[in-house]
Amino acid sequence: AEEQEQARCAALTACQKDVLRQARRCPKVRRLVYSTCSVHQEENEDVVKAILDEHPDFELVPIFPSWSRRGFPTFPGAEHCVRTLPREDLTIGFFVACFGRREPSPLSDAAPAPHPDSTAASKKKKKKKKNRKKRTAGGGDGEPSSSPSVASTAVG
Repeated sequence: AEEQEQARCAALTACQKDVLRQARRCPKVRRLVYSTCSVHQEENEDVVKAILDEHPDFELVPIFPSWSRRGFPTFPGAEHCVRTLPREDLTIGFFVACFGRREPSPLSDAAPAPHPDSTAASKKKKKKKKNRKKRTAGGGDGEPSSSPSVASTAVG
């Protein structure tokens, strides 16, 4: 039974690392929250440490500062993680870590410029959206609406 539990935990850990690796590849991701319903260090702190070691472009972001129970001190920064314990917190136990993408240093190469086609595609999308709004405002049939238009401006 214990061997089965260890095998299950190892399989979950591998899957969790793969999910995090895939998610961090999205260039627009600025923050990535990792949460488990587990009290096992292998699924929690060990996964977080592995991702931080593999991907120095991410760091832990402090979360829930008033919560006293933090990650096990197995690596520098684990105090930014949050965990609950079943008996102490009357939960099944869970763990949360928030990764933040580090800003590129001014000395490093800036992000690659967008592909020229992507800029043109973006302009086409905006134009389509604008035309769609015109049709919708006019009743959907391309004809101007007979109801009066109202414009408002927020002042603040």
